[in-house]
Amino acid sequence: MDAQAALAASRGHQPERIEVMPTLGNRVVWRALYAWEGEIYADRIRVGLTGEATVRAGWALAQVGSEDLTAAERARDRRRSFARLA
Repeated sequence: MDAQAALAASRGHQPERIEVMPTLGNRVVWRALYAWEGEIYADRIRVGLTGEATVRAGWALAQVGSEDLTAAERARDRRRSFARLA
C-alpha cells in the first residue's frame, strides 16, 4: 500500500478509494487500484522477499456507474456483479 501511495503521489493524485489485492495464485505480485477524479487507475506492484517494491505503471479508465450501462449490459449482469464491485 505504501508503494501505491507513493505512485499516486508521484502523479499528483490523492486517491478517493484504494484497493490492493494479490494476483491470482500469487502473493508476490499485487494489483493496485485507486479512484481519482472520475478515473480508475490500475498498476502492478511486485514485493519481493526483501520487501522492496517494484512498480509497473498500468492504465486508467473512466469510472462508470450503473446508469452508464446499456439495457443489454444490465440484462446480462444476472449475478449483480457490477453492483457488488461498485
